[in-house]
Amino acid sequence: MGEELFKGFVAENEIRMNIALNKFIWMCSFVGPLVAIGIYTGFYNYVTYFTAIMVTLAVILLATIHTAIIRRKPYSRIAKYLLFLGIQFVIILFSLAHARISISYFLVAMLSLMFLNRKAYYIASAICYVSMLFCSYVTSVFWSADSISMPRRIWLSEVLGAYTVEFVIMFTAGCIISFSTIYYIETVYSSQILNSAKDTDNYSDHLTGLWNEKYLSRSYDKYVVIQNHTGALILIEIDNLKEIKDKFGSSEGDRALITFGNILASTFRLNDNAVISRYGDDKFAVLVPQIESEEELIPCIERLQENIHRTLQNDNNLNTITVSIGAAFGIKNGIYYHEVFSNATKALRFVKENGRNGYQVFHK
Repeated sequence: MGEELFKGFVAENEIRMNIALNKFIWMCSFVGPLVAIGIYTGFYNYVTYFTAIMVTLAVILLATIHTAIIRRKPYSRIAKYLLFLGIQFVIILFSLAHARISISYFLVAMLSLMFLNRKAYYIASAICYVSMLFCSYVTSVFWSADSISMPRRIWLSEVLGAYTVEFVIMFTAGCIISFSTIYYIETVYSSQILNSAKDTDNYSDHLTGLWNEKYLSRSYDKYVVIQNHTGALILIEIDNLKEIKDKFGSSEGDRALITFGNILASTFRLNDNAVISRYGDDKFAVLVPQIESEEELIPCIERLQENIHRTLQNDNNLNTITVSIGAAFGIKNGIYYHEVFSNATKALRFVKENGRNGYQVFHK
């Protein structure tokens, strides 16, 4: 299970990295103009304006094709390897134009580490090393002639030796980074599975499968207190569960609780990080983080009422169910769980004392 979660993370990471590096490639379209400025100021003595133009066009073409691919198929491996080859091609253009780029040969290998894929790293490293050998050989005539009394063979052997040492160091460092990062993330997901199993045993309601109040309290601390957000706590009580049990038996009472738990889950599935719990025999609670106003909260409550009616209207035993709802806000930097729970309870009590089958939001 932990391995499957890790694979899912890597797949999502593939999308994130393709998008991030796509932005990086578009930014690289400024490299050509910057090189042109360098040529004008004498920083690049051997590079021509034609090279600057070619590099700019190559980068724009690469970025355009890569953008089209990731928009249609964000998970595509082609996008990743096209990126590697495209960046390396631009580096080769610079090198063949007699720009001294040395360590830039291994840029692609370092970028590939972001994908958390060892195979991608090995392929990218091989591409980098081969392109370094190729460029060094092709440009050796020019650079050996530019050196004082340096035969081509000697120049080439010295450069290839130095670059190979650099490559071995960087490749080894990349392997260490890759293996340690992947191991760490796999360990985190394995621990998450163990913790989730413990959470299921210690923090869940065994009848409905929902969380219990202990987990609700912990979630409030996580989403509202620690993350410093505003959130709404909604308390729901089934008005006539006792009557259903008395009339149809405890098994129908249990079915009512399970069915209502399912209604809550379907109602709040669109709310990010919503925590649904059962904290009493006929009492349920929903924590909705990052909801800040009654204008956002009331549609959630009304959607719940509609779902209850639509789900139970054709159920002969449960179609009489109504609920009373009380809600309160947990305000960032200002209110803790016991206080917001108390406020929501006061709102719920107000509804019960005034005929039930309604809702109330707590106001001071």
